[in-house]
Amino acid sequence: MYKILEAKELTANIFSMVVEAERVAKSCEPGQFVIVRTDADAERIPLTICDYDREKGTVTIVFQIVGAGTQYMSSLKAGDAFHDFVGPLGCPSEFIHEDLEELKSVFHLFMYEILGLKEEAANNEAREEAYGKVVDMLLEQRMKAKANKDWATSDKIRDELAALGFEVKDTKDGFTWKLNK
Repeated sequence: MYKILEAKELTANIFSMVVEAERVAKSCEPGQFVIVRTDADAERIPLTICDYDREKGTVTIVFQIVGAGTQYMSSLKAGDAFHDFVGPLGCPSEFIHEDLEELKSVFHLFMYEILGLKEEAANNEAREEAYGKVVDMLLEQRMKAKANKDWATSDKIRDELAALGFEVKDTKDGFTWKLNK
């Protein structure tokens, strides 16, 4: 049995699992795959190895629900186990013999200069700025509610922001806030 250490839904119908599979983790290479079965009578499902950790003896798989087998797999949780986890299978990618820095350079050229995509760091900064503006707007609404002695609205805004991980402090000049990550 191959224990599932972590199971989570990444987006609608796409799931990630970290599986304890020491023998597979010890010898797998990028580009290879495994075949899993949830029990002795289940169908065999081939899945690409998404990531691995040789020291921890784990393999990460990502799959999309496309049939009954993957639908059942999506219901498995941490602590459950696969009956079979066979691999590594297939030929490793030919890129494993290439210079990593050169591959990164080609990837960067293609993604950001040819396709014109924005790098994640720039996206994060813009996203953080937008989040900050939204939080400031909500807290300004909270200040108006407090000025109107609408304590229920004021408390609701504070409590909902706190539930999302925002710490709000009232000051003599208004408010301060921070995101507790």
